[in-house]
Amino acid sequence: MKMKVSVLIVSVLLGGSSLLAQEFDNENIANTDKILPDLVQESSEVADVGFSFTEFYEIEEEKGKMAKMLGESLLRIEPSASSSIYEFTIPQGTIVSTYKYYPKEAVWAVKYNSNWGFVPATLVMPIKQKAPVSKYTPYDKPPKIISRIRFKYPPDAQKSGIEGRVLLKVLVGKTGSVLEVEIVESIPELDEAALKAVQDVKFKPGKYQNKPVNVWVRIPIDFKIN
Repeated sequence: MKMKVSVLIVSVLLGGSSLLAQEFDNENIANTDKILPDLVQESSEVADVGFSFTEFYEIEEEKGKMAKMLGESLLRIEPSASSSIYEFTIPQGTIVSTYKYYPKEAVWAVKYNSNWGFVPATLVMPIKQKAPVSKYTPYDKPPKIISRIRFKYPPDAQKSGIEGRVLLKVLVGKTGSVLEVEIVESIPELDEAALKAVQDVKFKPGKYQNKPVNVWVRIPIDFKIN
């Protein structure tokens, strides 16, 4: 039997915020009417892309997979160890997109923000794609956001006029902390900024029969250039 439940839709804009309600079938995901607190936009500097990478290395951009950097790394322009490098490092813990593995050089072809290049395979940990969640904890009261969302609009994406929505699914724990985040709808140039935007957000936890419970919520983050 199909059951319809309300799903939390939090729309994050550079100029403000709003909440939307939407119905999904067979998913018990929270709905809330809590207005988001003020958003804080921060800036950063990212190196420019130097050449057409995907055509030269025969990479299909839509087949990228998310991975986490296990340590700080330089970004090589070519696979070889003697390759030139970009004048920046990729910080430990950064989420990158991986595309092709080169076993001879033991490197991955990756995309970091809008920059293409190669990093050592030993510093890359793939993020496991989870199967769809079929069961959700029942709740009487949905989670409510009680802290600010801080985010950065990636400079290269902004310069290139890249806008759109990154849809996230967030598991809010019994203490109000974010336990898990999954990307449902991706924009590669904006994914990392969207993930960082929700990682430290604090919630008033959802409840079932007056007891705190883990509750999944959907948070679409809309990037718009003013």
